[in-house]
This record gives sequence, structure tokens and C-alpha cells, in this order.
Amino acid sequence: MLLDALSTARERRRPRVNGGATANDVPYPQRELTYLGNILNRKAEAFYRRHGVATIEPAAESGLDMHGRKVMTTRYCVKEQLGLCPRAGSVDAVAEPLYLVGEDGSRLRLDCDCSHCEMEIYLDSV
Repeated sequence: MLLDALSTARERRRPRVNGGATANDVPYPQRELTYLGNILNRKAEAFYRRHGVATIEPAAESGLDMHGRKVMTTRYCVKEQLGLCPRAGSVDAVAEPLYLVGEDGSRLRLDCDCSHCEMEIYLDSV
């Protein structure tokens, strides 16, 4: 009983923090967003529209045809893995672009950006 009274008194005196997001209409820096904006649902779309985005392409997960489009950017690099990285001192050259080919014949084009030590992967349009 005493413990209940102390718990109740403590709860009454506990500071209340009222938080949450404040709605605003600060302009988004871009007027157009591609699938890379990853906007998949109506609430996300409403948010961006409220902030002035005029053109919104749906996210890749929406079923968008991704042929010829970038599906990933990675710091992992096939050229570096194979010892063909010019930044690592390799003088061997390889014909680009490189491709990864799946057992089903699907192809991923690899674009190596050696200046940024990145590799972009595209779903091949062929």
C-alpha cells in the first residue's frame, strides 16, 4: 500500500515531455525525384508533395521496370578484387564495361568509378 502511494506520487510529479514532429512546408531542395528517392507509399508521397516536389517516380519495389537503371552503388569493386585496380597500382587493363551474368542469362553491367573508389551496378537493358 505504501509502495503504491509512492509510485502514484512519483508518477504525478514526473516531468512530461510533449514531443513529436512539427508539420511545416519547408521546400525540398529538388522539384523532381526519381526511383532513387525510394518513395513507395501515399504518406511518403504526400510528405514530398507538401514540400514542393512536383514529379515523383515510384520506388523500385513498386514493380518499376528497372532495365537499364542503377540498382546499387557499392564500395566493393570487382576490378580491385581481381587485382586490376589502377588506384592500387595495377597497370593491367581490362575492357569495360564489365558484366555479371546469371545462370538464367540475366546481366548486370558494372561501371567502375575509380576516382571515387565505387562501383555502380545496372540491370542490363539487353
